Amino acid sequence: TLSKGWNVPENAEITLDLNGHTISRDLDYRADNGYVICVSGNLTLSDNSENAAGLVTGGGNTGYGGGIVACAGSVVTVSDITVSGNYANTGGGLMISENAAVTLNNCKITKNTALGAAGIYNSGTLTVNGGCLNENYAVNNSGGFYADGGSAEFKDCEIKNNRSDNFGGAFFVDYSASVSLDGCTVSGNTAKNGGGA
Repeated sequence: TLSKGWNVPENAEITLDLNGHTISRDLDYRADNGYVICVSGNLTLSDNSENAAGLVTGGGNTGYGGGIVACAGSVVTVSDITVSGNYANTGGGLMISENAAVTLNNCKITKNTALGAAGIYNSGTLTVNGGCLNENYAVNNSGGFYADGGSAEFKDCEIKNNRSDNFGGAFFVDYSASVSLDGCTVSGNTAKNGGGA
């Protein structure tokens, strides 16, 4: 359990295999800078354990990003990791800043909550290969994925059962954003005021 967020500084290059372990803030309240991981440099995070049990959880941020924050200029690759049980005002699971590049390989982004963009908030460049974006909940817009500019590519992934109490159960896409899906399953997403998918 982290007493404060783990910061990867600018110009640092870090590779970490969780090997079935958990990184947690263990916050049951909202805090300033209550994220679990904040990356300004380069981070490669993976889990090579038999059951891919590596977990990022317990974030509770009053600002952007509860689980992982990718700051401007960062390069982040996450493989076979679950990001779950995090909260933020915006971007409960992940927050991707403009000019950040994030690749998710076979990751599970599940059961995160936020006022907006419960699963992933993106204004940078996101590539998703496999994995799932499931069961995230937003009080406002976008239970699953919020595209606020930038670009995102989803391939062979599952996007299910995300909820929003406003618009965009699975997706909320700004007109300036580019989003593509290839071979993905999108189902069971709901929004009270429209745009379940």
